[in-house]
Amino acid sequence: MTLDEKLEGKVEIWYKDDKKDKNGVPNIITVEIDTEKNKILRIINQERNSKIVPGNINIDKWSVDSIDVIDMARKVFAQNDAFSFTTAWLSGTSTDKNGKEIWNATFYNENTKKAYYLQVDVYILFHIKI
Repeated sequence: MTLDEKLEGKVEIWYKDDKKDKNGVPNIITVEIDTEKNKILRIINQERNSKIVPGNINIDKWSVDSIDVIDMARKVFAQNDAFSFTTAWLSGTSTDKNGKEIWNATFYNENTKKAYYLQVDVYILFHIKI
């Protein structure tokens, strides 16, 4: 996700289906969504040799969504009067040793050129690392 200060922007979702080619490589589809315009911008069927490797996610077990992560960042960085952002990047590509998703969040202010980083366990709504 790439969101602006109004929490609108582009979201990319990678989907891996069960169809596989003769070498056992699955189809990977990328869907790009514009949340401000509330429409799908494009759907791309990735090349079979794509470096994109979507993992399994357990969205039904998450205790957090993107708004919760941004609210948590505001609380975590509250002691920093300079904390504000013009762009937020959220990704759920990291997994811990148990295979659970860890969200990486980066908050960047284009005016001050400052960046803030946060890792969140989406199962218990707890920040792991700043």
